[in-house]
Amino acid sequence: HYYRSAAMGNFRSLAHGMSMQPAMLDYLDNAWSTKWSPNQNYARELLELFLLGVGNYTEADVDASARAWTGHSIDGSSYLLRPQWHDEGSKTFMGHTGNLDGADIVDIIFDDPAKATVMALWIAGKLWAFFAHPNPPAGVVDAIAAALQSGWDITAALRVLFNRSEFYATASV
Repeated sequence: HYYRSAAMGNFRSLAHGMSMQPAMLDYLDNAWSTKWSPNQNYARELLELFLLGVGNYTEADVDASARAWTGHSIDGSSYLLRPQWHDEGSKTFMGHTGNLDGADIVDIIFDDPAKATVMALWIAGKLWAFFAHPNPPAGVVDAIAAALQSGWDITAALRVLFNRSEFYATASV
C-alpha cells in the first residue's frame, strides 16, 4: 500500500519511507542488523539499486551505511526502531562524519549536488527503460533527470518522459 500511495510523489520522501517499510527491512535483512553485527544487504541495495547505481559509492560507504541502518527493525508487520541496537559510533559516509543514522545516509546523497545529479540520471534511465526501452536516445535521460532533480517530483519527471516525442517513436512503441 505504501508504494502505491507514494509512487507519484516526492522521490526523497519515497526513499525515506521505503527505508522504514517492514517488508523491505525483512527481505533485505536489515530487521536484525545490530551494532554488534551490521548487515550490509539493505545498505548495499539502497546505494546500488535504489539510489546511485553500481560504481557510484565505495565499500567504505557501504560499511558506514550498514552501521547507520543498525537498529532499524520490525515488530511483526510494523516498523520498529531499536535504539539499543543502533551503532552510535562515528561513521564516515561520502565524506560526512558523525553519529549517522539511516535517514542521514539518504539525506547526504540528496543534499550533495554531484551525488544528486548521479542519482537523478540513474533514476531517469531506469524510468525510461521501464516505460520505453533500454537504450534511450541522446538527451532523453538528461531531460527527465533535470525534471526529477528540480524538486524530486516523480510526476514531473514522468510528465517529461511521456511528453517526449521519442517516447512515441517506433523503438518505444
